[in-house]
Amino acid sequence: MKRTGYDGIVITGISEEPVYLLLTANRVEIKNARNLWGKNSYETDQLIKKEISRNTVVTCIGKSGEKLSRISSIMSNGEHGRAAARCGLGAVMESKRLKAIVVSGAKKDRRVHHNVKLKESINKILLSVKGKGKMLREYGTAGQFLSAEEIVIYQ
Repeated sequence: MKRTGYDGIVITGISEEPVYLLLTANRVEIKNARNLWGKNSYETDQLIKKEISRNTVVTCIGKSGEKLSRISSIMSNGEHGRAAARCGLGAVMESKRLKAIVVSGAKKDRRVHHNVKLKESINKILLSVKGKGKMLREYGTAGQFLSAEEIVIYQ
């Protein structure tokens, strides 16, 4: 995303029909995703890359996200990608009728514009998690499941 010139995005509202968000160095565009609805995340990745460019990064939901499944994930980069999969994040995208976020950028300037503030934030976070890695070493990310579910259920 940084190569498009953006540091981050905030998505608000709900689309009336399925869409995906395209971010490039030159534009931000909301595109119709009706042809992608009902496709799994791998198929969605392939179809978007065929349409836009194979050098894009596609982050999308699959069929379970479309059905608001509480265990749906957001997948990034197709078959060899990664998943954001705790607490049904895919359902959050579907609740906005957002099938994918597609990023394609070539800007070379990737400086952090608020470097001091970023470092302060990182140090604050590091202090709060210091010493809490034992559970991750012993159980992996699955060890966080109960506490993550507790947060979602009780908030």
